[in-house]
Amino acid sequence: MSPIRARTSGSGQSSGEDASASDAYEIVKQGACADPYQAALIGTGDLGAFRANYDAFSREPGLGAELAACGVPILMYAGTADPWHEPMRAFAERTGAGFFSLQDADHKGCWDRSADVLPHVLPFLAANGPSHLRR
Repeated sequence: MSPIRARTSGSGQSSGEDASASDAYEIVKQGACADPYQAALIGTGDLGAFRANYDAFSREPGLGAELAACGVPILMYAGTADPWHEPMRAFAERTGAGFFSLQDADHKGCWDRSADVLPHVLPFLAANGPSHLRR
């Protein structure tokens, strides 16, 4: 058992238990632990402090209004297994930003699947980049 799975989260739930679909913190923590470097950092850190940090930032209003009003073309994407998929899709729909989904990808999985991302991003950049870069 890895050090992170043997410890207890700040909520008292054992890290080795299945993450609740309603607890995005556990899902994000599991995704971070997939990377050995991050797992080592998390495994030696204060899980209660990590939870408190996550909870505090989750209540922040964010930069959604500023992002929506920036006047720059935006293309967003998320994996269908990412807990942020629906909030990002809804934001894109509300603001007119482009959005696409990566089937069955979680938060980290989107970073690992550049071959699936680039076919969406390259045409977006070609259409929205500075005119001297357009073909």
